[in-house]
Order: sequence, then structure tokens, then C-alpha cells
Amino acid sequence: MKYVIIGGVAAGTTAAAQIKRNEPDAEVILFDKEHEVSSGMCGVPYVYGGTIENVESLYRSPDEFEKNYGIIVKAGHEVTEIDIQGKQIKGEAENPFEESYDRLLLATGAKATQPPIPGVDLDHVFALRTMDDAKRLDWFLENKNPKTAAIMGTGFIGLEMTENLIERGMEVTVIARSGRVASHLDEDMSSSLIEVLEENGVTLKLEEDVEKFTKEGVMTNHGLIPADLIVTATGVKANTELAEKAGLAVGKFGIIVNRKMETSHKDIYAAGDCIEMIHQLDEKPTFTPLGTTANKTGKIAGSQMTGGTMQWKGILGTSIFRLFNLSVASTGFSEKVARDRGFDIITKTWEKNVFPSYWKENGMKIKAVADKQSKRLLGVQIIGEEGVDKRIDVAVSILTNQMSGEEIYNLDLAYAPPYNSVNDPIHYIGLWMMQEL
Repeated sequence: MKYVIIGGVAAGTTAAAQIKRNEPDAEVILFDKEHEVSSGMCGVPYVYGGTIENVESLYRSPDEFEKNYGIIVKAGHEVTEIDIQGKQIKGEAENPFEESYDRLLLATGAKATQPPIPGVDLDHVFALRTMDDAKRLDWFLENKNPKTAAIMGTGFIGLEMTENLIERGMEVTVIARSGRVASHLDEDMSSSLIEVLEENGVTLKLEEDVEKFTKEGVMTNHGLIPADLIVTATGVKANTELAEKAGLAVGKFGIIVNRKMETSHKDIYAAGDCIEMIHQLDEKPTFTPLGTTANKTGKIAGSQMTGGTMQWKGILGTSIFRLFNLSVASTGFSEKVARDRGFDIITKTWEKNVFPSYWKENGMKIKAVADKQSKRLLGVQIIGEEGVDKRIDVAVSILTNQMSGEEIYNLDLAYAPPYNSVNDPIHYIGLWMMQEL
């Protein structure tokens, strides 16, 4: 069998490795228009703050990948066409190329949604989606030594870049048209992040519209924000152009696949950020591009392409990021999303000390969203200094297994004063559900 993969980041490389595990003698050829593979883009902001030594540590060379896995890597090769009838791909490198396949995987990922703003192509304006983007920004920081930065967008990348540029000693202004930060959280949770940003010297410009980028900085409807460096972190969308051109079924959020990662056409699979995802809580389409999902769907695709039985269960949209001294995590539906998707809900937001009062004070802010009809938990958001990752992962297990309030309260969680109180913050979610549902 001859397997061809388009895309060499998380989903594509994970699928390729799984194919070789299942069929060591199979011919596997991976194409990517970039010049590196298996890149860890999630780590990029931490290069600029000095936590990670350099950009080069975040990716593998094609030669290294071929040597370790026996996979043929065609880097710098952009696939431009899929001939479904002839089972062949076509594209451009230094010269036009063609390659036949028995089974094909599209792992074309997502692309940054650069805003249609005058000046977006200026040399000091950066998106941050590919390793080429990362290396270009790294060069700019080292060689131009900018002192001021403007960040447009307050999602994961925008806030992580904010933290790391502050760590670098720069003056940073964050611009948010919506008037909020971390808009995937409900407002009563995301408002908590404004204080920590301001405490760490970040200037916030909320409810301002960006009109243009200039050499001097960002011009908004309120005036000029001086900036030697501008980062646009305004989101991403699935990269589906190749699939659409080939006639594959594409939905609102990406390429449509089933639980085996099969597309609408025989012997063509898709995985990673380019696919339309299904939410576990209501089985409806959604789009939450995360490295965890890309790796899972890539592994499942590699399994299915070689006759395996792994199937995809969908996503909960679980995420976590650091913002200075805080960890910010969520899973499942926010209050807004739950209402938008038709659920009749109740919510509770409260603060609990993580540890016994005699040990130390360390508050954790928690919001829970539950469904009145099924009496099940729909979502959890947590902000705190310690133990957030532990609690959000327990919440994921609760949502996955559709546990009742009583079952949540009866979870036999580990306890000792250095780690938590006798009643863990998770237990209080169960108690609240028992009382209110």
C-alpha cells in the first residue's frame, strides 16, 4: 500500500507514524509546503519570553523525521490539486510534481484569519500560525530590538504573546474590539483576567476598532497606539481550499468526516484542524482547533487507513493557558454557548480556597454550567494559581462519563493539606448540583 499525507504538523506526522507502526513495510510519503515537520507551534510564544531556548528546538528536519520513522518527507512541496478519479495529487515545488496514492490523508490544518486592515503586510506586522512566521518574528525581535508592541486579539496566542513580551521587557498594549479578554470564557470569569493584565503592566484598549496599521503603530477609532511590533492574533479557520477544489464534502467549520476520519470520498481521509469537529455534549458540529485534537484525530486516521479499529469520540473543547501567575482553563460549554445551543441551564460561580485554612490561603474561581433536563454537568471554567490543571481534567472525566451530582460528590479524590481541602473544589460542584437539580 502507498499512503500519501498532505500536511506535516501534528495530525499529519502522527498519522504517518501510526501507519508505519501498523504496516512497517508500507510506503508513506508526506508533503508539506513548509520546510520543517512536526513543529510544536504551541511552544512558540515561550521562545520570545526566554522559557524555551530557541525556535529550532520546536521542530524536526525532514531528514531527521525520515531517519527515525522511515517516512519519505517532501518539504517545500505545496500540493495544489487532488485527482480523485486518477488517485493522484499534483503540486508545485522547484518544479511541478505528481504522486499517486492508494490512500490519502488531508491534514492541511488551519490558517490565520488576517484582518482586512490597511497595512497588514507591513514588515513589523505578524500573524503567528506557521514555523516560518515564528522564525521571521524571532529574527525581528533579535535584530530590530523593538521596545513597544501591540497585540490585536485576546485568545490563547494573543494572551500568551502578551505575557512573554512583557517578560522580555517590552511595553505591551492589548487591543480588544469586543471589550473583553478571553472571549471563550463567560464575562464573569474573563473579567478576572483584566486585573492581572493591568497589574503586570499591560495597557488594555477595550472596545476600540482598528482602522489601519502604520509604521508608527496601530490607528484605532480612538487614536494612534505607538508600536514597534504588531501581532495579529484574531483567530484561525480550517484550511479547506484543497478539499473543496477536489469536490469533498465541506461543512460550516471544515472538511466533513465520520468517526473513522473518512471523508465523502473513498480512500480519502482528513484529520486535525482542517476538519469539522463534533461536540461530545450534543453531537453538533463545532470548531476548536487544538493540538490535542489534531494528534488524536491523526492517530485515529492512521489506524483506520491501515485497517485498525480506533474511532473518534468528538471533542469537549478543553483548554488551558497560563497568564502570569494564573492558570485559566475550561471544558465543555460556557453559559453563553449552552444557551445558544438550546439548553435550559443553571449556573454557579464561586470562589473556594484550595487548601485548608490552617495551611495557606489560595483562592480558585470556578464556574459550573448544568442542564436542568438531564441533570448533567455541561461545562466548567476555572481560574487560579495552583491546581487548576488537576481540577479541569477531573471535570473532563465527569463530562465524558455524564456523571450526576451525587456521583461527582462521591468521587474518591486524593486529599492531603499540601494539595487540597477535605472537600475538594470539584466536590462543591457535585453538592451544588444535588441541591439545585
